[in-house]
Amino acid sequence: RSSLSCIFSAPKQMNAFQSESYSVPVVSYINDNEIICATPPSFEPGNVQVFVSVNDDDMSFDDLSQFGKTFTYDATVSLSEAIPSSGPSRGDFPVLIFGGPFVNGDLRCRFGSRIVSAQYMSANEISCHAPAQDAGIYSLEITQNGQDFTESRFSFYYFENTRMHHIKPVSGPALTAGTMVRVFGEGFINSTNTLCRFGDVEVPAHFVREQELICETPPIQDVRHMEWLALSEQKNNFTHNVTAKAELFRNAHYYPLYLGKLVSVEITNNAQDYTESGMTFLYQDDVVITNIFNAHVSSPSGGTPIFIQGTGFVNSTHLSCRIGHHASAATFLTREAILCFTPPQQIIESMHVYSQPKQLREKGKMDHGADLYIRPKGAPPFVVFIEVSNNAVDFTNYRNTVTYISLAP
Repeated sequence: RSSLSCIFSAPKQMNAFQSESYSVPVVSYINDNEIICATPPSFEPGNVQVFVSVNDDDMSFDDLSQFGKTFTYDATVSLSEAIPSSGPSRGDFPVLIFGGPFVNGDLRCRFGSRIVSAQYMSANEISCHAPAQDAGIYSLEITQNGQDFTESRFSFYYFENTRMHHIKPVSGPALTAGTMVRVFGEGFINSTNTLCRFGDVEVPAHFVREQELICETPPIQDVRHMEWLALSEQKNNFTHNVTAKAELFRNAHYYPLYLGKLVSVEITNNAQDYTESGMTFLYQDDVVITNIFNAHVSSPSGGTPIFIQGTGFVNSTHLSCRIGHHASAATFLTREAILCFTPPQQIIESMHVYSQPKQLREKGKMDHGADLYIRPKGAPPFVVFIEVSNNAVDFTNYRNTVTYISLAP
């Protein structure tokens, strides 16, 4: 057994009389039918013949050649990129690995100490499904023969599984959109790969803390995608226990119907693997104000009703009026009419913010609260804007005004 050796012989080179061969000792003797040898270095990529010799002097290479088996040296593999480079600790998501040159052999990926099969895509790309791991950073390597892993590797980050608990608000305008939706949950991370998805549309998520994100709703591109819906039938489709209620509008009536579209809302921390919470958001037809009646207020104590005509008003507890910067509940009459009630005179007297030209949005567009203004520039203190919202967040921007006659000189 001590004289056993393995011979690795490269093919004959051009203008060479003999093949280049290397003899290496047997590393381990298993039994009469199996031994283990370690491959020698320095071979170029390609096929070589492998022989077993009991005594190197017993026979020549030419005598051994008929008993040889083929062994293939692969080119050294380098890894350039993994997409994504992070994922939830639950695992079971695809990871694309770029680099090469890869061969279609016994491909495997190793995440830390866990090994999974890989799929050959091309000479420059393979794919593997990440296994479940505890949260943390692990090395990511690959092998093409099920044994020898690359010296080139990545750091792969497993984060805690992301969960969504509830969102606020649950509805918003469809066309002007831009609703700042607060998403509450756990496991959010501060990354450029943290995204929100409304239906099929992805938008960046603004990280607030590990339990909260803010996502800006994208607009619906075509109003033909909306349909007449009953508020009482708009629900979340939860896949696990959450703090939110299933109904988006509790105690809502079936009639009247409203134009809208219900879409899913999900979160990802790696721009690929989204939650499956079943959370939903209702796009609603934008509010349009056409007329305001009784806009000249004489009572200093507040409570004066102001009649507003328009379209798109929704009978929910979030239906609101904003007079100046004072917001309060509105009274729903029909889809085309609501009542607002003025705040007391002393609240109006405390308002001193004027709108600046650079703050004014296009007339008729929604004011999502980023630039709150209460009266036209140059207007006297007793003139303030009045606007309407279906979700108590996104107010109209028609620049209609209310005049407090009692404050006028």
